[in-house]
Amino acid sequence: MTTNKAEKKAQVVQIMRRRHLVQNLGPIAFNSSPRLSTNLPGPPSLPSTASHRLHPALGSFSIETAFFETFVGNTTAPNVLTKNLLENLKKRTGIPAEVRIGGITADSTYWNASQEVSLSNFIDKTGALQNTTIGPGFWESVKLLPEGTKVVMNLNLEDLNYQGALDVAESAVKALDPEQLDLLEIGNEPDHYLHFTPQNYSDIWGTWANNISSTLGLKAPRFQVAATVEDPLWPYDAPGASSQLDCLARIEMVSCARAASIRISIVFLDLWQPRIKSVREQLGPDSFVIGKLHTNTNGPVGVFPSYSAYLFVAETLGHSKSLRIANIYPGRQANGSTITTALGDKSEGQLVAYGFWDDKPSGHEFPSKFALLNLQIYNQTQTIPRPIATFDISGYLKNARRAVTVRRLTAPGADIKEANVTTWAGQHFASGLAAGKFMEEKVSGGRIVVKASEAVLVILTDGKMASKQFTLEEIAKHNKQGDLVYDLSRFAGMHPGGLSVLLDEAVAGQDATDAFFSLHRHEVLLRPQYSRLQIGVVVGEEQQIFPRAVGALSKVPYAEPTWLTEGYHNPYYKDHHRRFQAAFRKFVEEVLMPDAQAREEDGKRPSQSVFDEMAKLNLIAMRLGPGEHLKGRVLMGGIVKPEEFDYFHELIMAQEVARMNARGYYDGSGGGTYIGLPPVMNFGKPAIRKKVMEEVFSGKKFICLAISEAFAGSDVAGLKCSAKRVKDGRDVGCRTDQGGMVVLLIERGEGVETKIIKTSYSTAAGTGYVTFEDVFVPYENTLGPDNGGLQVILSNFNHERWGMACGSVSAQRIIVEECLKWATQRQVFGKPLTAQPVIRSKLAAMIARVESAQNWIENVTYQMTHMSYKEQATHLAGQIAFVKKYCTETAQETARDAVQIFGGRGITRTGMGRFIEHYHRTVPFDASRLRQNVTTSRILGGAEDVLGDLGVRQALRKMPKNALYDLSKFAAVHPGGRSVLLDESIAGKDATKTFYSLHRSEILRKPQFARLKIGEIEGDERRHHNTPIPGSLSGVPYAEPTWLTPGYYSPYFKDSHQRFQTAVRKFVEDVVFPDAQAREEDGKMPSKHVFEEMARLNMLAMRLGPGNHLKGRVLMDGLVKPEEELARIHARGYSDGLGGGICIGLPPVLNFGKPALRDKIAAEVLDGKKFICLAITEAFAGSDVAGIKCRAKRVDGGWVKWITNGTFADYFTVGCKTDDGGIVVLVIPRGDGVKTRPITTSYSSAAGTAYVTFDDVRVPYENTLESDKGGLQVILSNFNHERYELRTASM
Repeated sequence: MTTNKAEKKAQVVQIMRRRHLVQNLGPIAFNSSPRLSTNLPGPPSLPSTASHRLHPALGSFSIETAFFETFVGNTTAPNVLTKNLLENLKKRTGIPAEVRIGGITADSTYWNASQEVSLSNFIDKTGALQNTTIGPGFWESVKLLPEGTKVVMNLNLEDLNYQGALDVAESAVKALDPEQLDLLEIGNEPDHYLHFTPQNYSDIWGTWANNISSTLGLKAPRFQVAATVEDPLWPYDAPGASSQLDCLARIEMVSCARAASIRISIVFLDLWQPRIKSVREQLGPDSFVIGKLHTNTNGPVGVFPSYSAYLFVAETLGHSKSLRIANIYPGRQANGSTITTALGDKSEGQLVAYGFWDDKPSGHEFPSKFALLNLQIYNQTQTIPRPIATFDISGYLKNARRAVTVRRLTAPGADIKEANVTTWAGQHFASGLAAGKFMEEKVSGGRIVVKASEAVLVILTDGKMASKQFTLEEIAKHNKQGDLVYDLSRFAGMHPGGLSVLLDEAVAGQDATDAFFSLHRHEVLLRPQYSRLQIGVVVGEEQQIFPRAVGALSKVPYAEPTWLTEGYHNPYYKDHHRRFQAAFRKFVEEVLMPDAQAREEDGKRPSQSVFDEMAKLNLIAMRLGPGEHLKGRVLMGGIVKPEEFDYFHELIMAQEVARMNARGYYDGSGGGTYIGLPPVMNFGKPAIRKKVMEEVFSGKKFICLAISEAFAGSDVAGLKCSAKRVKDGRDVGCRTDQGGMVVLLIERGEGVETKIIKTSYSTAAGTGYVTFEDVFVPYENTLGPDNGGLQVILSNFNHERWGMACGSVSAQRIIVEECLKWATQRQVFGKPLTAQPVIRSKLAAMIARVESAQNWIENVTYQMTHMSYKEQATHLAGQIAFVKKYCTETAQETARDAVQIFGGRGITRTGMGRFIEHYHRTVPFDASRLRQNVTTSRILGGAEDVLGDLGVRQALRKMPKNALYDLSKFAAVHPGGRSVLLDESIAGKDATKTFYSLHRSEILRKPQFARLKIGEIEGDERRHHNTPIPGSLSGVPYAEPTWLTPGYYSPYFKDSHQRFQTAVRKFVEDVVFPDAQAREEDGKMPSKHVFEEMARLNMLAMRLGPGNHLKGRVLMDGLVKPEEELARIHARGYSDGLGGGICIGLPPVLNFGKPALRDKIAAEVLDGKKFICLAITEAFAGSDVAGIKCRAKRVDGGWVKWITNGTFADYFTVGCKTDDGGIVVLVIPRGDGVKTRPITTSYSSAAGTAYVTFDDVRVPYENTLESDKGGLQVILSNFNHERYELRTASM
């Protein structure tokens, strides 16, 4: 290395790796094939010459002082790349990497306390960097390093200016926290200048180190000996050297910048062994490090192609609790050359193998990992086939047939400088965070193939928990600092909550499961830096919590829609939908999720590699839904055929992508295509359409929809951007000369400018302010007809809103899952959070909202699969507006509830509640409305109030209209007087609006008014809805469910259901309705003839649902429940009186009664001759069935029962407490000792609600309803069916 200061202008990052002594285990035999092969014979146990336990930090970075700010940034503009790199390493190893600030430029660095800029480099006319001056701002940049990072500051030695070195040291000590400033280093590679010898360097070093320590009051030791280029200069065997150890913390070895640096270091290691041993004996095992073996990193500032190589090292060393390392091959070489050819070595020493043994109490019988390197040079420019080598490691495996895991560090060639093509385990780290699909291989037989210029990590263990077992008594002994079982000794000082938390008497030496999970997510334990801390398991305990495999379904209740939940059924989805969902979720979690979390944080656009992967599987094309654009494409690797792909596949995609919890990235990775490309596909000219579609579907180009303006906002018709027709084209547009609108496809180019807009979600969405200034657009780029642009723009709104609703439901479901998991693991007041009724209430509301939204969106999707595009526009515009409004309203309610459940964690961007905070912050993007004078801004798909208004206006267009009435005979008796009818706005006019502003339509059904109708208005073909045929359907929008609405579809109901519904409705309106209105008014029980008519049609039996009780009966064929139609009589009390008691009182008899009793009562009740009720509600117990006080005592031949409850029934199904504290259910006929008294309620007494008392009633034993699980089970058995019926009727 030259001493010319001109060389100091090079921008260099150096990596110092903590490597320790490596040893050879024996000779290796090779064959003579061009395909190299080596057998590693063993033995598998740890060699005696292996290294000591490795330092957990594993490595550090050396960054030139002059360029430190370039790599780290400053407080105004921090370097996100560097931040991501270092944070990622910290996560992987559990300990931040050390950062050395120094190198060549350290020996020309000075301090200026009054300097305004943080760092200033003086470069002469020749372009050579002469010196660097740092000011107070420099240390603010240092503080940008990840929390916990240790800093080594390199001091200027070359000028022999002690005051200058002291000034820099003092500024560092004052500016940095003592925990951050680890060491000071005097000089850099001093054997390359001023003719330093071991003796004179030691003299100067010792003097400066002691004086600086004394002047600044430093606690020894605080100094590091500088790295040298050749033989280390520190004279441990020199007289008086030990007196200088007072300030010495560590010596850094070798700073080789030569191509053969690794080979030279191997030679030096042998020569330095006595010195290394001496240093470690005096200063500890981590006091001697190999520095900067990997130096002069390729690539410009901001690009770090060798980072993947460093991750290889970190992954190799960092995933175990503690490691010891031994060199398996090649052996130590006295001259740095190859192994002697006498041993048959044809590799020229370019195959290297390292074995790693976990340092654990159970011993070192087998290694846990291998690092295999093929150092043969292969460049991407070479045309020859890439050489390969095979390592046979079977001698080190417990079972050679068992598969091992292989991860590769690879690139197209050794000369590659681009970071995005150098990959570790399939992922690149151009941004500092993982991008691309994580890949690893399973290899059996122990033969591992490694390409030239490639390295692999072989993981030999199966990843299960440590095998050593501890009893609870043994654990209790380990409750002191430095001796923690789930060994936290190394981590204790870094614990975010402080050391005292770990030493708390409820944690240290205890089963800390509950304490841990009340504060942490389970995923924490899966991170490499924490998983390696586990050293054993508790005797007699089994693992209870298991991580969800990549792509697998969640086992948390309601975390998946019912069609993906085991045990449930669904008519919408077929096998190819299920295969597609499984494959796509795996893709999302392996490829999209890592990139999404990184980009959501740094705000950059989604990585190009992600778009490339999506394009390979034609996912970009599939995001546009089914259609001609999919023909001839292989979808998702052939899992689904183009002709099979439907809107349910698209729904799956929208809902799986929403699971990323990265709202900005969600839009940035496909939102623009989703809304910007359909106008081109549907209205573009063929050549333009084909060109743009292929470019976008390939992931090479991107498209967006530009219609929102500052002036117009959501008012598309109010756009001000203008387009003027000129020869062969237009000057840009939307508003035309004629006042109409035109839509143009404009390519990025001259006159087009974009500027990022910062919103409350991530700039990864790419939201931008776009200006078009005198842009010429070829006429063939016009989409749709001139002045017909509004239709082009509006054409995709339904599809866009539907897609947003799909994603909204899925995002809500993720939050439901997060809340359920948190509420079950979080401990408050000594109990799980779920023990709090208010929390359970919030969870219930969240679940109900997401399930109803999912069912609605699936119903709409089913309509879309059966409707043409035109039919969708006619029938679904309002439906989709309503469903999006509902989904986004419930989303905001769920977001608020989730924050309440998570508490303070729900508003933090990191840790347990990060998903909740992100959701709560970004959910308004899908919806807004004015609430309590607070407007939530929203631009995506339409505000809730606007969508609701749209849906209602769509419905009003379909409202049926007028009929003609002759009121001459009625005028004299009109309640409002004759003058009202003769008013000029009514008589002889269309009085529809005036009439309905005063009256309900039901008035016209009454016979005295219906006979006044004399005809229809000529030319008015709209059906009149006020005088329907009995049993007919309503023409009012949304008055009927979709399956009964013309033009809609349902997978549930068949023709038989429709015929049954028509017959039941006619029966209700002809027979039940008149009696209902009369009885609701007078409060009497339903008329006997109604029960007789219902019994004749077996409607009473059908009200109990399908079952054996229907066998042999003549039914109105079908399964639709009559209560759906009975609810239409608008007589709530009468409805209950007509059959409510039967529906809840008879099932216990049918299911648990003895045959004779069952058959007798069923025949009498179902034939309408007698009535039954369920009597379990008491004043003392209420809904608490187990708390009833009514008692039954066993006597000879039966039971005696007294006190409380009933109806006007003939039979009472009654729950009673027994002498032994249990519950028995009895069927009690009306008779002696049974008294009933009506209870007045807010609805009609036609319901028969009554207070029933039983006083010394003797009940035959055969009237007991028995179950193996007791009387409580008898009572509870029908609750689900009862609740289902109540919900059905309420709708």
